[in-house]
Amino acid sequence: MQWKSLARDLSLLALAVCSGFSTCARDNSGIEFSFHPGGTIRFKNAALELEFDSRMYGTVYYLKDGARLTLCAGGPKGQPGAPTHFAVVEDQELKDFEVDYKTLDCSEVTSEFGRGKRLILRGEAEGLSGVRIEKKLTVELYEDYPDLALCRAEYRNLSSRPVKLGDIYSSAFLLSASQVDPALAPHGLHAFYGNAGRLVPQIDTELSPGYAGENYTGRTAQVEGQKRGNGGIPFIDLWCKGCGIAVGHLEPQWRNLYMPIRVGDDGRVFIGIGEDPSLNLLEPVLLEPGGSFKSVRTFVCVHEGDFYTPAARYSRLMRAQGLDMHTERSENDYLAAWCSWNRYCTSAPASKKDVMLKSRVLEKVGEQTQYGIKLIIFDAGWFNNQGDWRPNLDTLAFPGGEEELAGMIDELHAQGFKVMLWISFLTADPWSEVAAKHPEWMILKPDGTFHLDRWSGWTMCPSLPEVEQYHRELARRLILDYGADAFKVDGMYTCPPCYNPAHNHRDPNQSSRDFHKVFRAFYEEAKKIKPEVTVMDCPCGAICGFDVLPYVSQTIAADPPDCITVRRWAKLYRALKGPGTPFSSDYVQVDEGKMRLPTAVGVGAVPQSFQGEPPEPEVREWYRKWFGIYNREMLPEAKYENLYDIYYDKPETHVFRKETATGEAVYYSMYADNASWSGIVEFRGLTPGKTYRVVDYVNQSALGTVSSDKPALEVSFSDYLLVKCIPE
Repeated sequence: MQWKSLARDLSLLALAVCSGFSTCARDNSGIEFSFHPGGTIRFKNAALELEFDSRMYGTVYYLKDGARLTLCAGGPKGQPGAPTHFAVVEDQELKDFEVDYKTLDCSEVTSEFGRGKRLILRGEAEGLSGVRIEKKLTVELYEDYPDLALCRAEYRNLSSRPVKLGDIYSSAFLLSASQVDPALAPHGLHAFYGNAGRLVPQIDTELSPGYAGENYTGRTAQVEGQKRGNGGIPFIDLWCKGCGIAVGHLEPQWRNLYMPIRVGDDGRVFIGIGEDPSLNLLEPVLLEPGGSFKSVRTFVCVHEGDFYTPAARYSRLMRAQGLDMHTERSENDYLAAWCSWNRYCTSAPASKKDVMLKSRVLEKVGEQTQYGIKLIIFDAGWFNNQGDWRPNLDTLAFPGGEEELAGMIDELHAQGFKVMLWISFLTADPWSEVAAKHPEWMILKPDGTFHLDRWSGWTMCPSLPEVEQYHRELARRLILDYGADAFKVDGMYTCPPCYNPAHNHRDPNQSSRDFHKVFRAFYEEAKKIKPEVTVMDCPCGAICGFDVLPYVSQTIAADPPDCITVRRWAKLYRALKGPGTPFSSDYVQVDEGKMRLPTAVGVGAVPQSFQGEPPEPEVREWYRKWFGIYNREMLPEAKYENLYDIYYDKPETHVFRKETATGEAVYYSMYADNASWSGIVEFRGLTPGKTYRVVDYVNQSALGTVSSDKPALEVSFSDYLLVKCIPE
């Protein structure tokens, strides 16, 4: 054994001497690799550096202005505190994979992400009962992405028998805010989770002792309705002032996984991307001798500021893989809207339907012109059954059927309005015509019964070509026969697993992976018929899934619980879809607080209302004022700029840049949320060499002048301050 150890050490020494402790020489790419035999392995780009020890435990650093910052908590004697990739095998965590330094490999790589370098580390781990697993960890750094790394692990069974494969963890780190600021508690971090929804009321939160969130992106076979997994964007981000780290998966297809954020007893925070290979398969996954399992490809991004930067990086990486975000826009996407939901819809229990009150809607529509509202939304109650999407024949709605519905839409067109129809994909009421004709299209649970969605309807399987075609024909009928100009697709999160044997799925999760196909089919057909059509996805209380985001022309703060949510989602969708993407605030009601409309206008959101009976004069004036400001300034058409941390910079500030008749204007929207704020603010992003007049465009008052070299100005305000800087 001593001779074997000596031989190994000599070979490592020879490798190190020959390479000068580096198997990749420095070049003009700026990417560096180096190692010490039996010790630290370093892989470095312009803004990110990864270090691995002999067990493949890792630390990631953020490099900026000569500083080397990390949120990664250290282990004993300064070693990394956690493995970046590990597996549960035979119910035991295998974390310590001893690196085989002789097989370290760093080479140049060219891929859809551009030019870079690829590092491969190999190592073995042993568990109880003769379990031996080899891990091959691949890490890629790219010139065009200096602040992130792409990773994938492959696990091979070296045991003499099959082993049960449990959860796989990728891009996992143990974090402590104290590493950046000793004054902070280890858990003193702000966290963003991309699957936010009904189980997660905010997309970000300040961590507290004992916090634990698994953040599932998908559903399980045993759960109906919307109870677990919202879809959303598959990454999480944790940051404090000055440094942040985001991890997520980069597969071009949706994956059913989870993104744990767990605060331990010592306050340190575990994060990672978790996979359960057996999820929804109803039996364990066995790895045969010599067999292997590849993890999802993940990314690690280091940054300063809030979640905007990693969200923008994620979007760019997905686009590089061919995901077209369809950033083309039309005038319809920016129309202020009135919605018939709530006060203009009644429940009819006998028919199991909501009923839109047509006559009351027509009365209310006449009021909207004075506010500058030009889009009328027919919400729940206009249709007969979910899945059929034909007119509701109730005497209070459209007893004249399709001709009456089309006639009403024509009448609204003549008055200068556009019309949006509320619909939902895949769902089919059990008593609907489509359910009666095509029960074979429906998703089945493991026991052979129909899966029920959140509205107790059956669910069509998106993997079937017939279902895709059904949604193409639906788009044609709603546009060509009824005259619809826009669509609000509601309640769509992600698709449950399908166990219908007649569908011949590769595995039950195939239906979830194919969820985007119905969105694509409807969107493409609708745009082909009417290029200016608007398609909005409104997953109540959740973030739109990345796989359907390309087929959405207007995003929305779906059922926001407060104004803070509207502003955070506005920023997120600008990072994902582009800085000028159309975004709706959802409903803005005066009786829910006078921050709703200033929030919508200030973050460039398209305002939407469903106000009820004729409002009081002061309320009517409030609507006229704010919808007027919206239509005058039209911030949704401006370019959003990420210049302030939404949490740590006070007051909370959002910036837009827009070409106007008098030149380029820079808009600043500041919020204090039902409080007063007084102090000096810094106007970031001003063009060098120019002086700007600061104008409160709500009250039409001048506040002073600023410039790039003198950007500070003292201001005082209550709740909000909306200004634009106009070049002199």
